[in-house]
Amino acid sequence: MQTFLARVIDELNLVKKQNRFHKLKLIVPSERSKWQLKKSIQDQLEPPFIFPQIETIHNYILSLSKLKLVDNYEAQLILCTKAEELNKDFVFEDFYNQSSLIIKDFNNVESYMINPEKLFYELSNINEIENWSLNEEKLSHNQEKFIKNYENIGDLFSIFKSTLNNQKKGISGMLYRDVAENHISYLENEKEIYFIGLNALSKSEEQIINYIVKEKKGGIFVDADDHYVKNEDHEAGYFFRKHFKKHNCATVDYISKSEKKIINHSANTKSQQIEIINHIIKDHPISKKFTVITMDESLGPNIFDSLIKHHQNVNFSSGLNINLFESTKFLKFLLNHASDGKIKDNFINYQVFTEFLNFRLIKNNIKNLSEVEKEFKKSKSFKISFSKILWTTQPFETLIKQLYKWSSNQKQSSIDQLLNIIDHIGDIYKKDQKELGVLNIILKELKHIQIFLEKHNVTLSNQQLINTLYGKISLLKSPIIGNKDANIQILGLLESRAIDVENIIFVSCNEDFLPVREVDNSNIPIDLKKHHGIPSRYEKEALFAYYFYRTLHYSKSIHLINVKGNSKGLQLSEPSRYIKQLDKELVAYGIKLENKTYDSKRDVKLNQIASDSSAKKSIENWMSNGVSPSSIMTFNTCSMDFYFKYILNIKEDIKPQKFLSPSEWGTGIHQTLEKLYGNYELIDIKAVKKMMSDLENFMNHEFNILFKDKRYLDGKNAILYYHYKKCISNYFQKEIINIKNNGTFKILALEEEITIEETILINNENKKLKLKGVIDRIDATSDGIRLIDYKSGLVNPQDLIISDFEQLIKKSKALQLLFYSLLFTKDRKHKDPVVGQIVSIKNTNQSILDLKINKQHKVTNENFEMFEKWLKEKLQLIYSDDMIFQHNNESKYCEWC
Repeated sequence: MQTFLARVIDELNLVKKQNRFHKLKLIVPSERSKWQLKKSIQDQLEPPFIFPQIETIHNYILSLSKLKLVDNYEAQLILCTKAEELNKDFVFEDFYNQSSLIIKDFNNVESYMINPEKLFYELSNINEIENWSLNEEKLSHNQEKFIKNYENIGDLFSIFKSTLNNQKKGISGMLYRDVAENHISYLENEKEIYFIGLNALSKSEEQIINYIVKEKKGGIFVDADDHYVKNEDHEAGYFFRKHFKKHNCATVDYISKSEKKIINHSANTKSQQIEIINHIIKDHPISKKFTVITMDESLGPNIFDSLIKHHQNVNFSSGLNINLFESTKFLKFLLNHASDGKIKDNFINYQVFTEFLNFRLIKNNIKNLSEVEKEFKKSKSFKISFSKILWTTQPFETLIKQLYKWSSNQKQSSIDQLLNIIDHIGDIYKKDQKELGVLNIILKELKHIQIFLEKHNVTLSNQQLINTLYGKISLLKSPIIGNKDANIQILGLLESRAIDVENIIFVSCNEDFLPVREVDNSNIPIDLKKHHGIPSRYEKEALFAYYFYRTLHYSKSIHLINVKGNSKGLQLSEPSRYIKQLDKELVAYGIKLENKTYDSKRDVKLNQIASDSSAKKSIENWMSNGVSPSSIMTFNTCSMDFYFKYILNIKEDIKPQKFLSPSEWGTGIHQTLEKLYGNYELIDIKAVKKMMSDLENFMNHEFNILFKDKRYLDGKNAILYYHYKKCISNYFQKEIINIKNNGTFKILALEEEITIEETILINNENKKLKLKGVIDRIDATSDGIRLIDYKSGLVNPQDLIISDFEQLIKKSKALQLLFYSLLFTKDRKHKDPVVGQIVSIKNTNQSILDLKINKQHKVTNENFEMFEKWLKEKLQLIYSDDMIFQHNNESKYCEWC
């Protein structure tokens, strides 16, 4: 069984005609297949010989035309200037943003040789199109506007094409059409041209090839298999039947007649796919060659990083997208924040500062990092002066000044300033050659943009400029030094054309990747595309089907890796339908797909974590150090959130924000009430009235201590601040009414921290257990002991009514009061019932709410015993061998998952 290119070389009979070998012209689909053909010729022929001319079909057609290919960005600018001349109501920004998409559509119109008048102007005859969705008699306002826009685009297309023709230039589609329409004059002297490995053709390509074959100036070699070619319904054979069947191109019958072992690997996570790749390669002899084909190309760099650690002979042909480099991320970070006005010459806010620290070079170059963090967190300021940050090198200070200067210039673009900013970032990365190389690529691209903007006298705003730059650099890659003939090749599916290998590993064989699900960015409606023969969704899927099935011709060992989908939710990711197709189709040839899964012993699914010995040790530490009501509430809300906070012990990073968070309001209100009540031992009406009169001063004082930048008095914060002040006054009014009805009360403690220690029996072993909590206020009233907890948010009476302890899972406020009551009675050895009470500051109708168990407003010893039993059962569950921590999809308040 020969590879496709070996068959081509034999069929051309090159070995016998080496004296004519150099006169051949071989046309291939891509640069990668061009290299592969050269390699095959070198391996198959005995020297001496002269290589034939080998070219990609794109470059071949461009080389034939009398028109010169215009730079794509220059074409956009020319289009914009012509649109402005055509339309008095022209809005440059709106059109500029659409210009690249319009150029793409114009390329399709030209390369598929569509009559532009029919496409753009004859929409009035839309009813003649069988599958068109508009009805001429029932056009809405938007549909009429749509048709008018296409009429304008038709005029623009005509002027745009005429302008380029006058300059003897053209976009690629124009060059294709020029050669196809004038094929006799362009191709009359061409001979011995062979098209190798092509599949999907535009109409212009098809016309060029048809002429060469008809006039016997050359031929076609197609890599196709009978399995899908002879099945009229098989999408992989769609383009062969459309373009090549009429030329009687030879096919092979490899899929049905060759031995193949196909294994479908089901990974639990995206990253586990990389582990499986390593496992597959490790299990085979070192001499074997593998080609890893990435459906999800974003995985390519990670696969390369993993393989290069264990294998020296690895080639990643695609290179690394420069968006993956830190210098690119840093540049985008600075420009985005400068555009938003978040980086100024005097101040930096906490959010931007913490994002700064994500960049290792920044973090390592701040002399006084700990002091700056303390400045933010201790004073709880949202912003500080840039002057308080001390840099180890001068370029940082200069860079910030350049950014502010650039961001302040909003009236016109300043490319020179932007070039200067990138130069300064280059000074920062001057010791890192890879990052410096990436910045040089970006500089080159920006200068390229600058040349054409100046040439066509176009001025962009800062935002348009950086959007243009981002769009350009998103397509750029930094090459990785590798050997194209390495034993392990990492390719994208498109790069696999004309390449035959025995061992293939497909990664991310899931829907959305195989076939790729791209958004069809086009101004031309799908039905209109279909009518005029422009490829749409079906043709793109047929193309991917061909690429996939073509790799199966020669291969013997095929590994398909997919990620198992979640059982529900938006993250559902089904295995590619091609896997099911193969399983069904190949069984007729005696080839059966082997399925391999990587489930854990407990079938832990995606986004789940099973308890293990390490987790249990952390749980024991948590129980012995102190179980708080908030930790149990977190577990009830989301066990995954609990795992991160209390098992991994990841502490919440308190970040000052422009608008105060609910917890910050709560802290301020708690401290205000603590200080107000702290002046009195006996609370009577006179004391409450005095607290009402002192409220403003006390509240201002406490909030000033907490928030030195006084942002609680700015904007939306100020509205909430005065709202809370009014709510507290309302609570004091309710307090006066209660004193009138129930008499005065005595304060026993404020912010009382209570800790009790005991043991808990788990798996027949006694484990240390500490329960802890802070009670906001403990009162002695005529009705007995009352435990108060302040809430700055809204609490409703129903939140504190329970008839069954399992209701505590969803009623966190009731759980908290029960927990405090248990702590108090155990610590003080208190035998009498107690009252648990929430003061809900925002509930202006009923701010004082009692905990009620089975309609009783007092918590009894029986209640304590039942609650303690419930609590210990909860702790035993958390510690159990079968515990699996997972995210609760209904939870709204997870901090970490």
